[in-house]
Amino acid sequence: MGTAGAVLTLSSLCALGLAWLAGRKQGEGAPRPERCD
Repeated sequence: MGTAGAVLTLSSLCALGLAWLAGRKQGEGAPRPERCD
């Protein structure tokens, strides 16, 4: 059970990290004009 829990935790953390990185890249790659003021 410990191994399965660790795998689930790692996979969820990895998914969260990837989503966060994707969001950051989108925000930096396409800045909104109203925010550039």
